[in-house]
Amino acid sequence: MANLRRDADEVLEVGKAMRTWLAESGLDSRKPVELFSTLLEETSQYLRSGVDIEEAQFTVAEINARMKGIGETDDSQEVARRYVADNLKKYQELLAEHGGSLREYLHKQGRREQLVIASTESKGRNKKYYYLGLECVEDEGEEQAATSVDPRLVEYRVRKLPAFVPWAKPFAELTLEGWRRNLFVFGVVFLACLPLVVGSIALMNGQLVVWQLGLISLSVLLLWMFYPLFSLVDRGIVKAPDWMLRLSDIDVQLELLEVGEAENGRPIRQIRLVKYEASCPVCGGHLAVVQGRREFRGRLIGQCSRSRSEHLYSFDHITKRGVPLRANGYYGERQHEKGAAKQH
Repeated sequence: MANLRRDADEVLEVGKAMRTWLAESGLDSRKPVELFSTLLEETSQYLRSGVDIEEAQFTVAEINARMKGIGETDDSQEVARRYVADNLKKYQELLAEHGGSLREYLHKQGRREQLVIASTESKGRNKKYYYLGLECVEDEGEEQAATSVDPRLVEYRVRKLPAFVPWAKPFAELTLEGWRRNLFVFGVVFLACLPLVVGSIALMNGQLVVWQLGLISLSVLLLWMFYPLFSLVDRGIVKAPDWMLRLSDIDVQLELLEVGEAENGRPIRQIRLVKYEASCPVCGGHLAVVQGRREFRGRLIGQCSRSRSEHLYSFDHITKRGVPLRANGYYGERQHEKGAAKQH
């Protein structure tokens, strides 16, 4: 359980799929399932409030209180520990019994991972925490293929879903459907045309007065603020503008995500803040997704915190993968490997 993957985006999506499977299988009414549902609900609340996925873990007292609807101190630590442990054991037995059905369902949904309940201890081992992690559910043949993937590939993950600042709330998880979609398109076109219209009127009058200069300045400011939304429609993901973020949030992206399909077959999209990151395959450093510069201008790339000029990778938010952008010795075959290949 120590190597469970923790991706905020995938945890929410796989959790939604597992909830549907539990309901369709008639297992959602079983008492042990309440433990999974409680953890998923608490984790979702954490993530949607901008908490890091690594911090979405809960004590026995917290879980016991949520499941029973009581205060955290109403039961003793031992009573809470036994209650959670007993439900966890029964939940794991339930999954073991119906595991084949779950894997089949997840595969049909295009999922290759399931959520499992894991635990960890504090440094002094005086407190135990439970959390949800992603575990591979591929069959033996698929697992073998997965291990043969080029290790030079970067696997990005969603670390957190940052919270919007109050004045950016109109864009918080904005679903572009129906009148909201039309209003969004109208707003983008309006902001693009406003400076040109005001400037043209001023030129036609033959002079610029104070109010016209002020309006042009305001139009340019609004255009600068909302320019990322123009790019978002075209690219699907862009660097989030600073005015949407809290001071503690850096290297955050604004993503246009497909969340469903309308009756006319047109995809339903949603705007959200998200933070992608990875580990550098070269040195193990932190790989942040940043705005590319110089030869990578105009695109988002993965940049290592330890070697910002050399350890650079492409970034694909759909596949969550990236490949080296620098052709140097780090990524090529070793000389002795080339020699061995020639001998064969």
